Amino acid sequence: MSHKVDGMPKQLTDLMTGRVFEIVVGSGNKERTWTIHETLLCSQSKFFVKACKGDFKEAKGTRIILDDVEPPVFELFIQWLYTDTFEYRDLL
Repeated sequence: MSHKVDGMPKQLTDLMTGRVFEIVVGSGNKERTWTIHETLLCSQSKFFVKACKGDFKEAKGTRIILDDVEPPVFELFIQWLYTDTFEYRDLL
């Protein structure tokens, strides 16, 4: 059951009031940074649940570094996270 706060669904209120994480992906001149709400990240990823809320050191802050992930690959994840789909392109 969905609860409303000031006319807004609880899930939207949680998204807007929760922590925001800076996700740094790649390294060197290929490094890119995304700013994403914790609720959205954790909604589809067990890794991000552990990184944001578990005993990972990142859970104490709001920055997660993924220097071993290629930015175009993470971009597909973000596209899927926001749209529930993604368009494959020759990204690498």
